[in-house]
Order: sequence, then C-alpha cells, then structure tokens
Amino acid sequence: MIWFIAAPVVVLAVVALADATVLRSPNAWILVTTPIVGSNLTNAVIGYSYLLDGSLIHKENLSPLQSALAYNGFDWGPDGYSLRTLQPFLVSVASPFLGLVASALLVNYLAYSILVVATARLAYRLTGRVAAALVAGALGLVGLGPILHLNDLSPHLLGFAFYALVVAAVYESGVWREKRPLRVHLALGCLLALASFEYPTGITLAIAYLLTALPWSRWTHVAAAGALGLLTPAVLAWFLTALYANVWGRKVSLASVDQPYFFASAGKWLALAQSGPLHLLHSIGALLLDSLFVAFPLVTLAGLVAILLVARGSRRLLWFLGVFFAAPYLSMFVFSQQAEARGYIVYGSSLILYASVAAGGVGKRRYRRRHIRGDLSVDVCQQCFVGDCGLQRRRCCGRLDCRRRRV
Repeated sequence: MIWFIAAPVVVLAVVALADATVLRSPNAWILVTTPIVGSNLTNAVIGYSYLLDGSLIHKENLSPLQSALAYNGFDWGPDGYSLRTLQPFLVSVASPFLGLVASALLVNYLAYSILVVATARLAYRLTGRVAAALVAGALGLVGLGPILHLNDLSPHLLGFAFYALVVAAVYESGVWREKRPLRVHLALGCLLALASFEYPTGITLAIAYLLTALPWSRWTHVAAAGALGLLTPAVLAWFLTALYANVWGRKVSLASVDQPYFFASAGKWLALAQSGPLHLLHSIGALLLDSLFVAFPLVTLAGLVAILLVARGSRRLLWFLGVFFAAPYLSMFVFSQQAEARGYIVYGSSLILYASVAAGGVGKRRYRRRHIRGDLSVDVCQQCFVGDCGLQRRRCCGRLDCRRRRV
C-alpha cells in the first residue's frame, strides 16, 4: 500500500523535528547513564561521558565513531566493538558530506523509522486493518527505547530496528506455520546475517527463528538459514583478524566484548544455583521486576493479555508471538549477572506488545474479497471459526488467509 511507502518518510521527518527541538538537549542517553556505580564517579557532573567540542559524548559512542573513520581510510585499530560493524559502515557513507556526528544521527533517524514502520506492519498483518497499524506505529513512536537511544551514536537503535524488521519478515514469510521453499529461508538467513553484523541481538533472532521455523519446515533449510545468523560474528572476527595481519602486518585480537560478559555471568549463575533454589528464584524474580516493564507498565500488562487474545485458536501463532517476545528476556538473563544495564537488551520485546495491543484493541477484519486468475473468491481472512473447523476435524492454522488447512 502506498501509505506504507510514505510512512517512513513521515516518521523520519517527525523524529528529526522532535530531536532538533526537544530531545537533543538535554541528551536522554547521557541522563540515564549518570553515575550510579563507583566506576562512573570519576566526574559526577558529566557522568559516563567525555567532553567533545563543548558538548558531552557517551564513552561507549567513541568506538563506533572511530570504526566509521576506519571505513573512511583512517588507520584506526579495531576493538571488540568493531564486530558491530554495520552501523559504523552506514555512518561512514554519509560522514564525508555531513560530518561524523550528523551522519550517525541520520542513521538513527532511519533506524527509528524502520522500527516504527515494522511495528505498524506487523499489526496490519495480524489484523488486516490500517487502524491497528496506526495504533501500533504510534506506540512504537513514543516508546521509551528509541527515545532514549535517539542520540546514542552507537549500534543500539539500529539493533532495535533490526529486531522489529526480522520479526515482521519472519511473520510474513510464513515459516512459523507451514513448510516454505529454500529460497524463503535463505532470504531470512541473509537478513539474520545483517542483524548479526549490526548487534548481538542477531544471534537472539537466529535462535528465535530456529525455534519457530524448525517444527514446520525441513531442518536442512532452517539450519542453513540459522547458520547465516549464528556464524556471522565468528566469520567476521576471523576475516578482520586475517585482513589486519596480511594487509597491514598488525596482530589484533577481536574477541567480542560480549564473550567475557557471558562467561563471567555464567559463572555467577552457577554459583547462584549452588547456593540453593530459594536464592536462585529470588534472583530470577528480582531480574524480572527490574527488566519486565521496558514499556509503560499498563501497556506491558495489556500487551501480555493481548498476545493470548490475538493468538486465540492458533497454537502456532501463540508460539511465534511468545518466542519472539521472550527471546530478548532470555538473552538478558544470560548476561544479567555481569551486565548492569539490562533494559535495552529486552527492548525488542516491546514490538510484540505494541502490535498485539493494537491488534487486540482494533480487532480483526473477518472477510476479504480478492480476484485470483479472474475468479472472485471470498476468503476468511482473520478468524477461523473453531466450531466449523472442529466439525471437519481441523483447527485454525494461524494463517491470516486461513482456509482451514489440516494441522
């Protein structure tokens, strides 16, 4: 539809205007990282930041900007953050014309637009209603995650966008409900690889894809696509290490910054498990309370209820929504004992909440007419009546254009 083409442009303009007038100063990303632990108390005025040209820049924003300079030909040695390579590459494309910081902001504006439109698209595909898409898009537009990370010049916001984009693509591909040809899985695999180039959530997405597609598809097709997402970081690290060694004669270590966090957190989880079940359950409950409400609490609770309502009568749809909602939380649990900042890890789950709230609130369109090879057919588009399906020993397969396939 034409409005889905115009929507990213409209969102981009709205985000750029809001940032220029309201959001850029004070920088919300700087404010939420003010000193709360001893390691950040070096200068309590600027927090976890540096002074750059009279303004503040978050310390973790330097490495992505330096990687962007490296793409432009500067001799800058890589570090563990260099494996999050897509965002710095995109920044480097426009930086000779706009400047480094302005180019990074432009990439964030584009990422914000992708996040909002993908959320709206998922709601539209769940319901067939433009109203649902508008509600979901509005919720995504005012979501806490993109607002806080809009002036975060690192891969975080583009990582959110890729999470939404992959979820929408997997849903539309239908691999979560039926067998699809190899080319569909390979296309999704390429998208998963791009997500892994962008941020470690690419691995989370690849695992969620495996869990939702494997029960209904050929395992060889799913494994090939999943491998593209899971192995991309390791292949990239090997390639960059070989490149620096053979072209520039420099030995570099490109172990991901996530590896030490993973092993340290795993060790602490093991210690908690050995300390007794009550202590372990208390730690799990505290983490959930700390990280569950990445959206407004009422929206989060309404979204959880809406997931059940939207997927009513379709176990496959419930599994799809549940897996992609829970995947960021499982990723958060893996790193939680070492990483002190956890909210941004689970923000991808809000996409499912927003789309489900919109779908449940607006409702589903029952019927749709369309021409197929000149014949007018009437399809049941959004609701399969359980009683009718039961009479034929069939039940809803979860497809939007369900014709009561046998499952």
